[in-house]
Amino acid sequence: LALRSAVVIGSLYAVLMAFTALAVWKLKLPVDFVFIGAAIQVVLTFILSPWIMDLSLRWFHQFHWANPEDLPPHVRQLINTVCQARGISFPSVGILEDGNPNAFTYGHVPGNARLVLTQGVIDMLEPAELDAVVGHEMGHVVHWDMLVMTVAALVPLILYTIYKVCIRIKSKKNNPFPLIAVAAFVLYYITEYTVLFLSRTRELYADRFSGELTHDPNSLASALVKIAYGLAGHRTEG
Repeated sequence: LALRSAVVIGSLYAVLMAFTALAVWKLKLPVDFVFIGAAIQVVLTFILSPWIMDLSLRWFHQFHWANPEDLPPHVRQLINTVCQARGISFPSVGILEDGNPNAFTYGHVPGNARLVLTQGVIDMLEPAELDAVVGHEMGHVVHWDMLVMTVAALVPLILYTIYKVCIRIKSKKNNPFPLIAVAAFVLYYITEYTVLFLSRTRELYADRFSGELTHDPNSLASALVKIAYGLAGHRTEG
């Protein structure tokens, strides 16, 4: 998993660096200015994104953070088992008052991970199935998927931003911006699909982690079926 992720992320940033260097040469821009600006964008996005997500959940949804004692005992025990085995702190667990069955994880690193469960997934799943889903999310935590996927997703984001900026710049003489915009747009799609490939790979390893943790991969399979049908049912009713 680490090798595959390193190769993919290295390739993504190699593409971004090569494109940026070409754009700098074509536009005759100061190299240090461009790379410092890109670095600032990457760092700020990474630092602020979990807190922006926190605020979004609080402002736009019925959401609250749960104390470990308020969680179902089997869920609390499962999380404790992972934390003790991996030497990480108990993640912040939030409950989203939503009937749609869902669960997700975000944050910077395992030490400040947030694990969110909807009320729908808690109500719909059997205890073993809920454990399997929580185990899957804890797999993302211990594999540092929040950090890895944030770093990877920044590449297409930056390329798309370059495309949007260049497409709006108007210059009458020897205008290189449309060509740069087209190149950025093509690379955006290529890198976006590359990120999706990396995402699927890490989802597979999170599934494997859950199966090894619970010794019950069938419960994860049945939970995912229920979640898929539950989401489809809610969309149909809407």
